[in-house]
Amino acid sequence: MRRPSYSSILPHSDLLGEAQQRHNSRRVVVAWLLGLVVAIAPAVAFGDSGPSTYTQVSAGVRHSCGVHTDGTLACWGRDKNGQAIAPVGAFTQVGAGGAHSCGVHTDGTLACWGNNALGQSSPPAGLFTQVSAGAAHSCALRNDGTLACWGDNGAGQASPPVGTFIQVSAGTAHTCGVRTDGTLICWGNNTFGQAAAPPGTFTQVSAGGAHSCGLRTDGSVACWGLNAFGEASPPPGTFTQVSAGGAHSCGVRADGTLACWGHNKDGQAAPPLGTFSQISAGATHTCGVRTDSTVACWGNNDFGQAEPPTLAGTPTATTPTAVSSPVNIATVRAVIRAVATAVRRLAVVPTEVPAVASPTPSPTPVSQLAAHPVSPCIPSSAAQPLLHLSTLPGPLLYSHQMLIVRGQTSTSACVTLSLVVRAGSPNTPSETGKRVLYRATVTSRPDNRGAFTLSLASHYLPSMATTVEVTVRAWSLGAGQEVHRQGVLLR
Repeated sequence: MRRPSYSSILPHSDLLGEAQQRHNSRRVVVAWLLGLVVAIAPAVAFGDSGPSTYTQVSAGVRHSCGVHTDGTLACWGRDKNGQAIAPVGAFTQVGAGGAHSCGVHTDGTLACWGNNALGQSSPPAGLFTQVSAGAAHSCALRNDGTLACWGDNGAGQASPPVGTFIQVSAGTAHTCGVRTDGTLICWGNNTFGQAAAPPGTFTQVSAGGAHSCGLRTDGSVACWGLNAFGEASPPPGTFTQVSAGGAHSCGVRADGTLACWGHNKDGQAAPPLGTFSQISAGATHTCGVRTDSTVACWGNNDFGQAEPPTLAGTPTATTPTAVSSPVNIATVRAVIRAVATAVRRLAVVPTEVPAVASPTPSPTPVSQLAAHPVSPCIPSSAAQPLLHLSTLPGPLLYSHQMLIVRGQTSTSACVTLSLVVRAGSPNTPSETGKRVLYRATVTSRPDNRGAFTLSLASHYLPSMATTVEVTVRAWSLGAGQEVHRQGVLLR
């Protein structure tokens, strides 16, 4: 006999009481965690103070990770899937991807954390020297020089070629590697030529959103693939390292200064002054390690991905107090990060009785989305507005891309911008057979002249196996019904 769901047999008042009990339990756990922080804080202050220094940093889609000089990890930014909760232990290298991260332990084994819907956080056994986390797949270099990839393989990005390599880089839906003879090879999505590596010999390669860049043996940079924002047009000069991001690229010049090119809407291609030893371009932000081993990040900071930890610890007393046993600072730091994340998750609860969560609805077909607005408008007029679009969104190329629509309508209208990403190509005959992968809607009111601007960030990484539909609608506030619709098929 199937066990009944409590939400189906308890009255609403009982549900509220159960929710209040959960709320009180969370408060107790939060208090305990805060007490733990207070208890271990003196040990941290005694054993570890001053600037936080790093040997390497990696910028992902909406989070970043870095390796401290003592080998411990630090991650910051979006943590919806646990991608910013770094594991305990010592590491030599880390890679931040779409919604997951991977690192190489000092013993050569791999660890991955975060989203694992497609197996991207389930690394194979064995010993490795380098790892790279892509959008939803990962690749690593074994001790013997062969490659291993796992996760999303919809475009063949997780099917590496045979042979030996010195480095590998996983991008959105393609991967590139440097063979031991210095030649390049890329595999996976090649819609924009991002997997068509140029001839010649290279020392390093980086796979980005829909483009790639490589460092030639003479120190010059070559890029290929999509060049919509100039991301595949590197400047002349000699470089020591290059990194390809969502729609921008950055490199470390021979003198240690930085150069970035490509999309710069969020300032991701406007690097700071100073000298650096390493650079990493993410989706819409960038991070680098300065020559003094501190980390600097710039660009999009919606989730704190461009705010690296700046202090390893702060002294709390002028005279240190002796401790009875040695303190493992690496472990303490990891505990504090885990506690801070847990507090952040548990503490975000209503101050009053929490609302009872409704069951998660099944994905709604596009045809139904057109008939039911996601964000209701408050009726104030029965006008029947027309809709004129002056700016349409461009192609959806990478995650966290801003879709911007401008237009004109009635001053008494309500305008919505909807994004639906479905599995399957546009040629798939049955629309009902396409599974909804991602959808979002934003609602706005026009100004007193009827002009409006709608912007919506896509948090989904598209591929050739998806269909993207953007719909702009004008609604009558009086009738609460859609009166005009204009759809745009992006892919």
